[in-house]
Amino acid sequence: MPLIAFTGTVRSSDCIAFIGRKILTEDINWDVHVKHLSSKFDRSYYVLQSLEGKTSVNILRNIYFANIHSHIICSTLFWGSDGESKKMLKLQKTVMRLISNVGRDTSCRVFLKTLNILPVPCVHIMEVVYCTKMSIVRFEQNSVRHNYNICHRSDLQSQFCTADIKQKNCK
Repeated sequence: MPLIAFTGTVRSSDCIAFIGRKILTEDINWDVHVKHLSSKFDRSYYVLQSLEGKTSVNILRNIYFANIHSHIICSTLFWGSDGESKKMLKLQKTVMRLISNVGRDTSCRVFLKTLNILPVPCVHIMEVVYCTKMSIVRFEQNSVRHNYNICHRSDLQSQFCTADIKQKNCK
């Protein structure tokens, strides 16, 4: 089998795209991803706005779940704890006010409960708990590491890793 050498040039990029999602910038933050999601939210908001008053609240709710919530839940495990997630919560509240046909100053808490929709931070918590539950075998309890009878013996130990490029293994 002949060896083929690459003679082209490799361009650098400002961010990494993975499965259609712009995920990280070179300084390892989620700004690009949140801006990408915001643009998707804006398009979906326009669709909902054009259908408001022409369809029922249940249909608007279904459109929300198809076009907005699916993007929130898809990758919130990664960016949900970032400060940029506040922007997503504000956009979600704007959409909830549109679906519920209320003004900008009205609290969304009641409407989120009525429509059975979790706010962005709660979606992130749910995903973290689900991911932890599904990979529980990877964690050790404190009682495995030592034999002391302490009150936190059933707490889980996690493996910490810093974002240092030179570091090869997690501690």
